[in-house]
Amino acid sequence: RMSRGLGDVYKRQVEDKEGDLWIGTSGNGLLRYDRETGEYVRYRAGRESENAISGDVVISMAKDLDGKLWLGTYMEGLTGFDGKRFKHYRDIPGSKDGLSNNSVYSLYVDAKNRLWIGTLEGGLDCLDQSTGKWTYYRMGDKENAINSDIVYSLSGDEKGNIVVGTSLGVNWICLLYTSPSPRDMRRS
Repeated sequence: RMSRGLGDVYKRQVEDKEGDLWIGTSGNGLLRYDRETGEYVRYRAGRESENAISGDVVISMAKDLDGKLWLGTYMEGLTGFDGKRFKHYRDIPGSKDGLSNNSVYSLYVDAKNRLWIGTLEGGLDCLDQSTGKWTYYRMGDKENAINSDIVYSLSGDEKGNIVVGTSLGVNWICLLYTSPSPRDMRRS
């Protein structure tokens, strides 16, 4: 049972390779539930600490191909956790690299271990973890246009295409090449 008086509204959950369950809450941070012992460990927000998450309202979660846990928060950015340290990503005004908006509504990891990040008003970001390169998809962008900068959901299909659910409909990003680029994208 997971209700033991924790008083949290559970938003998302991910299982790690040890079988522990990571649970994102709506205001009370991140919980790790050890299935063997039945014990919980809570991780709360703490400014730029490698022992804390970036925000206590966890909206989205994903696990990448290396086992790293990714957390999208409401207004506090993105957190990556490698099992030892938390790394924070935030929108920095004027920066050309990094997160485009601090409200991360959806996360998806593709077959090449790229992290796709759907934001509230910053559109879609893609972090290629092998190179550290960021690619952006925005409404009205001439090269990487999507139909809305409010991205609610992300998924993929069996061909490796990315399905992007926005406030104005669905977009398909067709990844025919090794990196996301304008020639790979179509909208529907």
